[in-house]
Amino acid sequence: MRWALACAAALAVASAAGPAVAAPRAGIVVRAAARPPVPARAAAEAVRAAASAAGADARVDPAPIPGAVPRERLRPFGRARALADEGWRAYKRVEPEFAEARLAEARRVALDVLALDGGAELMAEISLRLAAVRLYRGRAREADDDFRFAHALAPDRPVTTAEFRPQVVDAFARAIAQSPAEVTVSVSAPAGAAIEVDGRPVGAAPAAVRVRVGRHAFVARKPGALPAARVVSVTAEGGAVELALERDPLAAAAVAPLDVGVDEVRAAQRVEARIVEADLDLLVLAAPVWRGGAPALVGQRCEGTPVACGPVVEIRFADAAGLAGAARALWVALVERRDLRFPPTLLADARVARGEPPPGDRTARPARRWWQSRWLWAGVGAIAIGAVTAAVVTGGDDARAIVDVAPCDFGACEP
Repeated sequence: MRWALACAAALAVASAAGPAVAAPRAGIVVRAAARPPVPARAAAEAVRAAASAAGADARVDPAPIPGAVPRERLRPFGRARALADEGWRAYKRVEPEFAEARLAEARRVALDVLALDGGAELMAEISLRLAAVRLYRGRAREADDDFRFAHALAPDRPVTTAEFRPQVVDAFARAIAQSPAEVTVSVSAPAGAAIEVDGRPVGAAPAAVRVRVGRHAFVARKPGALPAARVVSVTAEGGAVELALERDPLAAAAVAPLDVGVDEVRAAQRVEARIVEADLDLLVLAAPVWRGGAPALVGQRCEGTPVACGPVVEIRFADAAGLAGAARALWVALVERRDLRFPPTLLADARVARGEPPPGDRTARPARRWWQSRWLWAGVGAIAIGAVTAAVVTGGDDARAIVDVAPCDFGACEP
């Protein structure tokens, strides 16, 4: 993974020149229950500083970035390009019928990404090639329509003999020089949605827009909704275009709170949404807690769509002065973990959600029953407990690894 490689490179001594690795984009989300050993803000800054020192582009509570989309929504780009390339190769082999079929299918697939960055340019490229094929097949009027459509979507795209036959270059120039009649098209979408025609904004819905007869791309956008796009062949009678918008579940989840006590299902939705909407390579959940009368940082690394996380890692330290060292140890421990097979459990983890009282607090939890004994479960934990938490106790420059497999620490016991 890109971020893992970057972290490894930051920890290694650079001994040879090589291609640069982009800094991993890391989100840091730190929450704390009542009376934590250090403020959540201080813990967040310590983890961010540790991540930055290790070579990450780390941000605390990252905000959504306009235009960020899940990887699966980008897949039509690759499919459309592959179909277009296949069709263009067929055209060069003088197989025009197959070439047109492939390019027409490529344009249909490209409609799924028309509203995304680069979608209009892809649609223009496919339409330009489709026009060349249709011109070859003697369908000049259809070719002219496709030439004008391609030019409207990508007006700066050059069409020269370096890439196309002279007949195609001449036909393209004639087509875009023509001025078909203008007509009015009524565009309907949810009130307030921003409307674009051929990549240019034309106002808010509902809108009456003037366009020339021929093929045009209509797009509607509204915050909190997935963009909608249609390609319509407008006739001399004008007409109406309806663009239905669907709620974007990621947009809502990206701003939903990630607070202590959020269950795994909601946490997974919200973590994944933040990874996508903030364009992150990974997101780290962390919390300052009391453990055995000492301060500790617990953290969990999550990444991907669908989101997958590593186990919760615990780092104990002596006092507030050791926070920076604990944050560095936490980051290193999270980077080293490769077993990303858990949901985001940290916010519902008993150490965070229930918490251990500060030293000297007389409102301590009731004593555990015999079946809740950490010593009993420590003996059988390797067999009976599927998930364990690695903990490192830090004091100065020393670190000592311990394992705590008490089931109550994972929220399995009643308080």
